[in-house]
Amino acid sequence: CGMLRGGRFCALDQGLAALTGYTTSELLELPWRALWADVESAPAEPDPESLPCEAVAARLRRKDGLVVEIVFSAVSLVGDGAQAAEVALTVFDAAVLNRMERQRTGLAAELDRTRQQLIRAARLSAIGSLVAAVAHQLNNPLCGVLGLIERLARKPDLPTAESGLLALAVEQC
Repeated sequence: CGMLRGGRFCALDQGLAALTGYTTSELLELPWRALWADVESAPAEPDPESLPCEAVAARLRRKDGLVVEIVFSAVSLVGDGAQAAEVALTVFDAAVLNRMERQRTGLAAELDRTRQQLIRAARLSAIGSLVAAVAHQLNNPLCGVLGLIERLARKPDLPTAESGLLALAVEQC
């Protein structure tokens, strides 16, 4: 972040100094225009009266000569008439923004996969609960039937054929 007054930096943070490769004191002596990679097309200073509302892509030349793609936005801080208007800048390294966007996209995809897994797990859990309830409802009357069959099977005067059928019914229950 930085502040401009009259086309020159009047305040800035360490992040802007690190991005440009200049020290804070060096940047305070530089005009805004000196940081642009293409000095001829660089504005002298963002005009406080006609600042764009959205972020703007640009190319910044670092102190070591390396050109860095940046995205910046500027907001006008209007003075009280006695003071010149100031412009507050927020500057981001475009490569870092792109990397963060890829990470965000990857995290969003991972979140979607996890959400789908949770939905599948909830469905399987619901099916398991339903199966357990059905098994319980079938088991209750079946236990009653089993008790009656076992009682009948204990009768001493049963014919062999009926005794075999009752033993099979007990086994199946």
